[in-house]
Amino acid sequence: MRIEKTLLRILAISASMTIMFSSASPVTIYNNIQISAVTSADLSISQNGINFICNRESFHSTCYSDNTQSSIGYGTKCTGSAEQPHTSGSHSITKEQAYATMKSQIESTYSPKVRTQTTGVSMNQSQFDALVSLAYNCGGGTSRISNSPLVKYLNGELSEVEARAQ
Repeated sequence: MRIEKTLLRILAISASMTIMFSSASPVTIYNNIQISAVTSADLSISQNGINFICNRESFHSTCYSDNTQSSIGYGTKCTGSAEQPHTSGSHSITKEQAYATMKSQIESTYSPKVRTQTTGVSMNQSQFDALVSLAYNCGGGTSRISNSPLVKYLNGELSEVEARAQ
């Protein structure tokens, strides 16, 4: 539930971010601000999205318990290595390594999962970033993406008020 509430806060924040698309893109109005929209197939995570995830996850140089898994860096799964198997706190990572690992996982795993689960759905960059953040935070569970209040809102299944209430 906390994840969905965070996601909906991002929807509100999206109106204040600068979003650039081609002039042929459809346009939606959100809080009296014109926002261009395209489908998720046209989008990749933005630097704003990466920064948001970094800020929400916080940097941890050593392994830590993160509810269902051990994590390191910016919330990436801590698996250790053959030479140094995982033990909480037993190995470390630099900010640069953590950032590169997180970004690589987002681009190779989480962004594609969002695209797959939102095929044909029109959205703006901030909404795509929010869904990637959700996927990253919950491990990419596809039902979390497709059943999220934001996707239901984008599909016209929920009004903005209903989506925010969930």
